[in-house]
Amino acid sequence: NGVFTGKAVVAHRWYDFLVEVTMKDGRIVSAEDYGTRPKTKWDRKRHEKFINNNGLSVYVGKTKEEAAAITDADMVSGATFSSEAAKAAIQDALK
Repeated sequence: NGVFTGKAVVAHRWYDFLVEVTMKDGRIVSAEDYGTRPKTKWDRKRHEKFINNNGLSVYVGKTKEEAAAITDADMVSGATFSSEAAKAAIQDALK
């Protein structure tokens, strides 16, 4: 149980995706952006698309192992790099 932060580099975009993950009873109860600062307008649009399409909500209710098993099919279309970085940041937070 607890609140954990993690980060991962967004591939090919050179900025960090920052997350805050809250765990309770072995499950993620919340996963939120923790101040990610995309560098360009294009990056901001992709990041906003990921957040606005509830890209982090796919992790809520999952165990650490279930979160690690999230596949590309569960990711936000058009925000692939953000989706992949979010997954890596969550894994970083839970290590």
